[in-house]
Amino acid sequence: MAWKLATLVAAVVLIGAGILAERHRQFEAAHQLADAHRQIDLTRRELWGLQAELAQRLRPDNLHRVLREHGRAFGPLTLQSPEPHDHATPTLSAAETQYPAVHAGATP
Repeated sequence: MAWKLATLVAAVVLIGAGILAERHRQFEAAHQLADAHRQIDLTRRELWGLQAELAQRLRPDNLHRVLREHGRAFGPLTLQSPEPHDHATPTLSAAETQYPAVHAGATP
């Protein structure tokens, strides 16, 4: 009879230890999640500050002043290609050469 009681007590202790370990794991996970959220908030606030600073620097009156200081004119941007494009025949990708019917729009 004593061995049954000892087995029962040991089982209850082991189950309790397991439950306690699981609760501790959950507590640690919640703590890590809170730290991650805190870091996200700090990063977001830093980003907002940088966006506000950028918006202040890019106001039209500031842009005009900086451009005048550097001898530049304020006007539309023109895109210039660094070198002429060669309009050669396009090459096929590996998927297009492996499955030409699919890429050509034909049904298999």
